[in-house]
Amino acid sequence: MIVSSTILAAFKTSKFGSKPSNCADSFAISPDRHKIAIADGVSKSYMPKFVAEALTEFYVSEKLPGGPLFCDRNASELLSYIVAEWDCKSRNFEASVDEDTAYDLEYQRELYGMGASTFAGIRIDGEEFSFDVLGDSCIFLIPKDHSLSPMILSSMPCEVTLENELPFKCVFGIHPHFIDTKGRIVGEPLEESVKAFDCTILLATDAFSDWFCRNFTKEDANHIIDTLKEIDSPEKFDSFIDSLRDSDLKNDDVAVVLVDVQLTADESESSTNDGKCEPEPTTPEGNDIESKLSQADEFKAIIEDSDNLGEIAQTEEDVDMSNSHVEIEALEESAQVVLINN
Repeated sequence: MIVSSTILAAFKTSKFGSKPSNCADSFAISPDRHKIAIADGVSKSYMPKFVAEALTEFYVSEKLPGGPLFCDRNASELLSYIVAEWDCKSRNFEASVDEDTAYDLEYQRELYGMGASTFAGIRIDGEEFSFDVLGDSCIFLIPKDHSLSPMILSSMPCEVTLENELPFKCVFGIHPHFIDTKGRIVGEPLEESVKAFDCTILLATDAFSDWFCRNFTKEDANHIIDTLKEIDSPEKFDSFIDSLRDSDLKNDDVAVVLVDVQLTADESESSTNDGKCEPEPTTPEGNDIESKLSQADEFKAIIEDSDNLGEIAQTEEDVDMSNSHVEIEALEESAQVVLINN
């Protein structure tokens, strides 16, 4: 089988009332390496946006040789990279501000002592989806065959409730799992691989993931996905998010990436079969995917003491407020470049 993917939407925006430069969410996409990543800088830390950016950059680049992101071999490289990037960028920012602001930042650095971020990434490896998730940034797999159950990938407590009209049951609003610049991976990452199938993949940071879980219904499975597909500009994405905030979307930074996955038969395989048998199913049936994904419920949070972390007042850079909250434009379907939204 040949697995092809198309980026349908990729946007981020800052919380209402905050400048675009303060958005601590990040995403990065490498069509050539078939990698997509999002990250949500933890607000109860110092300069978390730089950690989120470093995480997504590392994941889609050649710096990650292969295998699970948080395995011993890759974790040490990852931690070294994000610590160096966070320290360099935060020091450079501190050097760029006036004396009073620099004094405030020095106090915040001493108070929080670290930057931190959640993470969710997916790799399309041959005929498999491989994913790495830490925290309440989530990956949703929505089968195109709506008789099949949707799936959610998160290292936080979550499940798919088949008998309920709202299929996703998740826990948000607690201390998330995260990776930080003290060299810690707090919580148990979810790292799995499943056989690829025809689906739409949604990666989203916590505010939109929470809203999606509470509003996605089996009876109207296409509604939210189709709405996102039609968003073709940063301005339209801002308007869409603002409309959701008027109802029940938490006022927080938002990052969303939407991907279409299509499986087609390899011509060489078809000629070998010579019409004597049917191709294997391209749906998740028979692969026990739901059983694998239910492992997320079994993970026990290994939360280290973070009660002393208070809400950080992010320093706002001088920016032109006429600019969109989103720093990139929608991707063309034929895009063949690495997109990193710094």
